[in-house]
Amino acid sequence: MGFGEKLCGWISGILKSARASVLVNGSPTFKFGCSKGMRQGDPISQFLFVVVMEALSCLFNKACEVKVFQGTHLPDIDLLVSHLFYTDDAMIMGERSKDNIVNVIRILRCFHACSGLKINLNKSSIFGIGTIEDMANWIGCKVDSISFKYLGLMIGANMNRINNWRPVYDIFEKRLTLWKAALLSIGGRVTLIKSVLESLPSYYMSLYKAPVKVVKDLESIIRKFLWGGSSNVRKTHWVAWERVALPKKAGGLGLCKLSGVNLALLSKWGWRFKIESDNLWVKVVTAIHSGRSEWAFLSCNRTIRGVWVNICNTMNKPLVGNKSIRSFFRGEVASGTEVLFWLDPWISESPLKDILPCLFQLEVVKSSSVNDRLAGSGSWLWRHEPDMAAEVAELDILSGMLSSFSLGSGSDKWKWLGD
Repeated sequence: MGFGEKLCGWISGILKSARASVLVNGSPTFKFGCSKGMRQGDPISQFLFVVVMEALSCLFNKACEVKVFQGTHLPDIDLLVSHLFYTDDAMIMGERSKDNIVNVIRILRCFHACSGLKINLNKSSIFGIGTIEDMANWIGCKVDSISFKYLGLMIGANMNRINNWRPVYDIFEKRLTLWKAALLSIGGRVTLIKSVLESLPSYYMSLYKAPVKVVKDLESIIRKFLWGGSSNVRKTHWVAWERVALPKKAGGLGLCKLSGVNLALLSKWGWRFKIESDNLWVKVVTAIHSGRSEWAFLSCNRTIRGVWVNICNTMNKPLVGNKSIRSFFRGEVASGTEVLFWLDPWISESPLKDILPCLFQLEVVKSSSVNDRLAGSGSWLWRHEPDMAAEVAELDILSGMLSSFSLGSGSDKWKWLGD
């Protein structure tokens, strides 16, 4: 794959110098050399796995290029998604056809012949709409429903249902069975809550909006542990949870409210959506949710229920002083190619579409960038020239706002206005 001799020598040295021993009845045996592979937990093992899987990724890219494998085409943009790899998890996506399935098996066999890594089809699953049992029997893999677990998260499930949060409850209960709250001081319990209990649901809450009952149940478990109780024995809670969850400088213990943690984690997706415009996931979300009648700060098609709609609702929900999370975003324009002229807040706290609604209605390309409108001598695409009194007044306001502004060079950035 074009790696230099020095790097190959380092990797070879690590593999050849590896030595291990086996525990027999609790006592280690003599050390022996490893003929192949590497020691478990070796920090270079994941890197090598990623390097090898890059070869499989190249195989699928080439297969899509020569039309041997038909991936999933996204609407409205020229983007093809054929596979997603994360360490030892592989997801292959494409059109439903027997030829596609046959060519996937052939690609995996070629990969096995080149690398020595064989995909265990007995542990693999096939997903599809309609009857796919015949394909699964022909391949030799399992048939699974659209609602499945991938990388520890439920995919395709309705996460507004309490039952789908059962794994988080189980994690809490399993961890608490190892601790004895009555034998710990209040300081020890606070430390365990901060370092362990509050972080356990973060993985789920970083993507899904937790139902109110789930938040209440998990916080109830934390409160009982804090005051030395358990699920079976309830002890007196001497201080209200609202006071306990305050920062230390405000008289609390510095514990976090899970609803606030959930809000912050979901809001980070809105921030990443704006600053990671070249990433694959942003392009996928944009392709699915853009081009609708609702022109918003974040592209959102509300007819498609799911994770992204909940994230957009979180960003738009009023918080303190009737301000939402998105009101703290501000675009800093340089070349103007990344910030949208009408939809993003850049020259004022609010988007121009809200300040100048009449002109926004006249705009033909509502998702145009700042560079599209202000580069050179400026170019406007109106449905008709502004001639009504309200349109002319808004045009004067816009001219005054832009009179002292000029495009620069470099990349556009986003600024967080909150503390």
